[in-house]
Amino acid sequence: MASRTQAGKVVITTARQAETVPPGKYTTNVRRLFLRVRGGSRGWFLRYQFDGTSKELSLGALPVTSFKQATSKANEAAVLLAEHLDPAKAWAPAPEVYVEPEPLIPTFTQAAAAFIRLNRHGWSNRKHARQWTTTLKTYARPTLGNKPVDKVT
Repeated sequence: MASRTQAGKVVITTARQAETVPPGKYTTNVRRLFLRVRGGSRGWFLRYQFDGTSKELSLGALPVTSFKQATSKANEAAVLLAEHLDPAKAWAPAPEVYVEPEPLIPTFTQAAAAFIRLNRHGWSNRKHARQWTTTLKTYARPTLGNKPVDKVT
């Protein structure tokens, strides 16, 4: 069974005790760290004060977060608090920043091919479409082919 203090309060000192205590709230032998047991769930919490406000931070649930890991996190939090940093904010993931994707600008060759596909049905015959294609391949593609259309002057 868990260790008892003089006041009769149960103090968690081992991983086995954390796994077997009945529902309730239990202190540990680590400052600010406690175990909360509710129904079938068991979780490690850190109670601390920051800028005059009392806070509780979840450090993880048993068995995913062991007593040893919770102790380590509590010690890391103590270091952060000594540096006047809020552990909840220090450990929070950075918010994702939306970056507008760069517009896809086609090359001259891609734009020319799209132009021909869109307009070939309006031309009088197939020969006319082949003339457009041949002229662009022969004269424009060697110098402008791989340039983005917004860079063509």
